[in-house]
Amino acid sequence: MKSLTKISNAIIAVKEVKSTKPELLNGQVLIPSKLINGQYANRLLCSQSEKEYILDFANVLPGVEIPKVNSRIIVSKDNIKSFIDVITDTYNATNKKNANLSK
Repeated sequence: MKSLTKISNAIIAVKEVKSTKPELLNGQVLIPSKLINGQYANRLLCSQSEKEYILDFANVLPGVEIPKVNSRIIVSKDNIKSFIDVITDTYNATNKKNANLSK
């Protein structure tokens, strides 16, 4: 099974998921089994408070007027830059890899 992470219609990462057991990500973080397959979202809503950025991941469905938020991540202002850098680097690496494959 493949786990596909999408943010605002841009593919960020594709990873082969071989098990539903907890696993280590890059040898540093334990992913609980209930989170391994991730949650699909086709819309990202971003807001901020004085000290934090709130990222709401939602599904927009035909015929439904109000998107349903299925995941919320709260990131401190100190960490948002590294969060953006990681997403940007992963996105660029994926695009570069896919461009090389199509040659």
